[in-house]
Amino acid sequence: MAEGYREFAFSTSWNFRNSGIGRVLMEEIVGLGFRKVELNYKIGAAALETIFPMVERGEIVVESVHNVFPDIKDGRFDTDSRLLGYEDEELRARAVELTVRTVEFAAALGAKTVVVHPGIVPPSAANAANAAGGGDYDSRLKALYRERGPDSAEYRSLYAEFRAVREAAAPAEFDRVLRSLEEIAEAVERRKLPVRIGLENRPICSQMPDFSEMKRFLDALEGSAFGFWFDTGHGAMQRHMGFFDDRIEAAALADRLVGMHIHDVDGVDDHFAPYEREGLDDYLELIDRSPVKVLELGKKNMREAVIRGADALIRRLGEYRSARR
Repeated sequence: MAEGYREFAFSTSWNFRNSGIGRVLMEEIVGLGFRKVELNYKIGAAALETIFPMVERGEIVVESVHNVFPDIKDGRFDTDSRLLGYEDEELRARAVELTVRTVEFAAALGAKTVVVHPGIVPPSAANAANAAGGGDYDSRLKALYRERGPDSAEYRSLYAEFRAVREAAAPAEFDRVLRSLEEIAEAVERRKLPVRIGLENRPICSQMPDFSEMKRFLDALEGSAFGFWFDTGHGAMQRHMGFFDDRIEAAALADRLVGMHIHDVDGVDDHFAPYEREGLDDYLELIDRSPVKVLELGKKNMREAVIRGADALIRRLGEYRSARR
């Protein structure tokens, strides 16, 4: 293991497509210089058959897992689904059950944290039942951002329309999600599972929670296993789109921070290796204090870019720490 990589974990978001054999995926990550890993929601039960022995032998350390885990290949409970906010009580209860199951797997693997995407705010009654409902506004806004910029009249008009729709639809969804989170917190406490659960800020503008909702969720769940999971790329994209300043909002929640996904962005495109695009200097203070630090990179990053980016992050973090002494 590269000495500087010791405090960072590396997510299977980068290589889960390469093999269904868990050992192969883990060896690829170890080959980069990492020993700590995050197992994302695309890792299936079959892959775990060769991952568990590696954990038991101390070859890898699982820092975090990403709900729903292991992958059940059911789009109704996908990472971008309504998940914990379903109006259908059977679906909502199943989502709660699957999330508790994820925490149990995390505990068995020795992970510190589970990352959770609570749900979405349906943007209209017409597509409220769509598991991916809400993506249309986001894709249109991002297309306008790329083509005409966030200050264009077309962008501002669609942005205002979306904000009104979201604000009208959010309250009922918030209440259902909170009910689900409370049930999960009770189940985790009852089972005495030694795992934190991080609510993650999201990359799609209709997804829940935004930072206001994040604070309200965490206030309601004070004293439970739940905390704040900050994703740098998601935050930067939403800032670029004009929704909030993620740097200010995340700093205000820093005392509740249980982990981070770290990746670079280019406008409204994310999951680049660190310092390969806009850089991460604005986040070094949070990265420094985060108990779990995960590089969550996309497959588009070549091995050389991954190593170059990780080295750059370690160097900049070291410079930040030296300057504070």
